[in-house]
Amino acid sequence: MNMKLTWKVGATAPVLLALALAAGGCATTEMTSTWTDPTARGASMSRIAVIALTKDPGLRRMAEDTAASQMRGAQAVPSYQVLGDADLRNREASRGCSSCAWPA
Repeated sequence: MNMKLTWKVGATAPVLLALALAAGGCATTEMTSTWTDPTARGASMSRIAVIALTKDPGLRRMAEDTAASQMRGAQAVPSYQVLGDADLRNREASRGCSSCAWPA
């Protein structure tokens, strides 16, 4: 049995172009120097809310707990401990946080 392998230029050209673009997009970035204003002072934060926007309540709790436990230098509070299971995308439902600053 003699099988002949044929290349269809019309079908493979987009695939080859996509592979070439993907390979070219993997370039690395290197920082050669940085500058920091010596007079700049960081903001002092004593208590912050950790918010994870997700539809899955279990995932929200896990993400907020993990992030809050890893924060140093401030008291991090998972938002579900303050707001419960309120939909955080709904401002009116999440107004229960008296210490939260919401943009106008």
